[in-house]
Amino acid sequence: CSAWSTGGFLPQSQSMLYYHNIWFEALAASFFILGSINFVLHYVVWYKDRKELFKDIEIKSMIATTSFLTLFLTVGLIKDSIYSTLLPLTRKGLFQLLSAHFGAGQCNIYSRQFITQWGDLGLVALILAMMFGGSASSTAGGFKLFRIGGGNI
Repeated sequence: CSAWSTGGFLPQSQSMLYYHNIWFEALAASFFILGSINFVLHYVVWYKDRKELFKDIEIKSMIATTSFLTLFLTVGLIKDSIYSTLLPLTRKGLFQLLSAHFGAGQCNIYSRQFITQWGDLGLVALILAMMFGGSASSTAGGFKLFRIGGGNI
């Protein structure tokens, strides 16, 4: 599967929903995150100083925006009684949020569920996630986490 800002290209038209496998979804989500991290930071962490990962403003912005949007999305989905337990809320909601935030374009729900079930807060959370985007020098789009964190390019 393709999870690095490619519009969610998968061999199946239903995207990740076709596989209905939590382990595939977790693996894909890890690639969303890896693909949205600055490639220079990848190099520095891999070859020089692993502590840089936690000092980087984009990683701090990623954690802050993802936490805020997860809370926002969770409130929206609970308010509208979309998922009855924590597992589907996490599996469906967080996967969609990470995919939107980091530009992967993959889905594990039917497209019509966004309109018919997710409600206003859920859609706003995903729109904000897409708008924020990922790191500079990564595969993700959006404003970039560097700017959100207060940096200037």
